[in-house]
Amino acid sequence: MNRIRREISWPIRIGASPAGASVYVKPNGNPDSPWLFIGQAPLENFLLPIGYYRWRIEKQGFRTVEGAAGIHAPSIEFVLDPEGSVPPDMVHVPRGGVRLFTLNRVDLDDFWMDKYEVTSKQFKEFVDRGGYRNRQYWREEFLKEGRALSWEQAMGGVSRRDRPARTSHLGTGRLSTGARRLPRERRELVRGRCVCGIRA
Repeated sequence: MNRIRREISWPIRIGASPAGASVYVKPNGNPDSPWLFIGQAPLENFLLPIGYYRWRIEKQGFRTVEGAAGIHAPSIEFVLDPEGSVPPDMVHVPRGGVRLFTLNRVDLDDFWMDKYEVTSKQFKEFVDRGGYRNRQYWREEFLKEGRALSWEQAMGGVSRRDRPARTSHLGTGRLSTGARRLPRERRELVRGRCVCGIRA
């Protein structure tokens, strides 16, 4: 049995910052199954069967992290944020790399990302409150094709399709410079790796 387990498993490091967090896991394809406690991070050379898993990382005084990850790198690292330091309805995406379909690696800084897309109702509230007229909602630099835009250019001289869409209207708007400047196809890949605090 041990030989079979070694053949279908891969030794991997499971880390957490801060250390000492409790690590739970369950099959990704069975979300209603109970969490299995496997130890406290860091776990060195943990024999993880090849597959894709749901993870839950807990530590008192820190926001619990849940996400999904498989074996894509020698380690899986989790970052926990102190309770009360996380914007509501957002997740922290730690710095790390993501591989494009061409296998080229893109390195990104930390950034915050909404758990859910903005609804039509939220967008209407933003427009009704003068979102495109009020500079206080806009904290980031406006860029188009690598060139900085003035406020007037960004709000009036850009088509509706290209108009900046990320603001602090809902108390958010903290995408990193690296994430803001990614082309759309790379943003989609980043969105795909934003699994609630996992970095590979």
